Amino acid sequence: MVGVCVLLSIVIPYFNAGKYIYTAVQSILDACIQDAPYEIIIINDASDAANTARLHEIHQRCWANHSEVPVRIETLPENQGLSGARNHGIQIARGEYVFTLDADDYVNKKAFIKVLKDVKNLNMDMIFFGSYWYEKDHAWGMQGFKFEPKAEITVDQKVLASYITAQTFYAWRFIAKRELLLQVPYPPRLYMEDVGTTTPLLSRAKLVWYEPDQVVYYRQNPNSIMKVWNEKKSMDFLTSVHMLRERLQLTEPMEAQLSEAYFGLTCKAYLWACADAIRHQIPDAFGACRRIKDTHVQMFGKIALTQWPQVARMLDRRQTVAFGLLYYSPRLYQIALKAKRTLFPKK
Repeated sequence: MVGVCVLLSIVIPYFNAGKYIYTAVQSILDACIQDAPYEIIIINDASDAANTARLHEIHQRCWANHSEVPVRIETLPENQGLSGARNHGIQIARGEYVFTLDADDYVNKKAFIKVLKDVKNLNMDMIFFGSYWYEKDHAWGMQGFKFEPKAEITVDQKVLASYITAQTFYAWRFIAKRELLLQVPYPPRLYMEDVGTTTPLLSRAKLVWYEPDQVVYYRQNPNSIMKVWNEKKSMDFLTSVHMLRERLQLTEPMEAQLSEAYFGLTCKAYLWACADAIRHQIPDAFGACRRIKDTHVQMFGKIALTQWPQVARMLDRRQTVAFGLLYYSPRLYQIALKAKRTLFPKK
């Protein structure tokens, strides 16, 4: 590949994901069209010996069948976490564009081929696309991203507000120019790291494209941090939302639409963080909610009574009620949740 201009680098952070990595890599290799150069970079984030051996075995198998697309493994001597592995892959990538895919996800061949052609033929800064939630068996679009699909979108504050409202901040939801990704690295050792990264990244773009086809098949690992309670995860969510605003690159002061979308996100972050503690029935749930509220007030200020109409505009009716209970009395929220489970048990 020396002297060859690489169009797209696909970066896959890998940590003990031997169960899934073949499907991820093979799905990309099956889709790569032949008239443009690509590379796949797997960042082995200090996996254990068994998963490292599995990775090299898969590498040899894939290389034998698809030698036209280079697949290389970069092994980190110490675990750097998902953000560190992503950042390293972006730094060493040779492509004009970069796509980061989690090791336990995979792509839909037909939809990914469409996106690859978009990357080749359109001079976009970012290309967004839909996805499919594997476990829940449903299409996962960007419903809040209210802009015409398959058309050039000029990024302004209206676009940023729409993207925040859509709340699809996932790093695998788009392909972006490498030069943009280098400007906004993923924060290390932070859960919800893409919340504080992808909107600031979008704010630096000029032209974007939205392809609504379901490109990535998202698979939630049963050992995922999202499945368990972790107070750092909740606090990091607030930190990431705060970081989002600090990292935005705006040429003008924040307009009302963007300001309101951001306010709504701060409310949803609080709602999710506190509700997660109570739903997991941790022993110190109310103490955790108190600490989350203290942090929320410190970062975003106390919500005054005059702001409640704004809360109601940004949240749906169920969310508004839940947010009010959690903000003023998590214990009442717990009682309401127990009553709901009793009256409407899951089948």
